[in-house]
Amino acid sequence: MNETISLIPYLIGSGHFSKCIKLNRMKNLIFTIFIIFALFSAKIYADIQDFTVINKTGSAISSLYVSHASEDKWGSNLLGVKALADGESVLIKFSGYGDKCNFDIKITDKNGKAWVLYNVDLCTLHDITFTSEHVK
Repeated sequence: MNETISLIPYLIGSGHFSKCIKLNRMKNLIFTIFIIFALFSAKIYADIQDFTVINKTGSAISSLYVSHASEDKWGSNLLGVKALADGESVLIKFSGYGDKCNFDIKITDKNGKAWVLYNVDLCTLHDITFTSEHVK
C-alpha cells in the first residue's frame, strides 16, 4: 500500500496524470460533438418531407393520403378520424422515406370528391393549399 501511495506524487508531478486527463477530456469533447451533430442531422433529415395542408375547398377534408411517387397504392389516412374543416390547416409529419422527395398527395372531402397531386417535391414545397377550383 505504501508503494501505491508513493506512486501518486510521481504520476501527478511527472505530468503524465495531467496528460491523461487532457486526452480524456479531448476524447469526451469529440464524442459529444459527434453525438450532437448526429442527433441534429437526424432531426433535419427526418423532417425534410413534412408539409402543411391548407383547406380552402369550401368543405371539410375527410381524408389525406401520401405515397411515394413510385408507389401504386395509398397509405393510411394521415388525418385519422378528425376532418380538416374549411379554413383550417394541419402540419403533416411522416417519416421512413430517407432523402426521397417526390410524393403523390390525395385528399377527399365529406362528399367523396377527390383531389390528387402527382409528383410533388416535398423537399422544397412545404405549404399546399387545396381550393374548390384548383390546388396551389
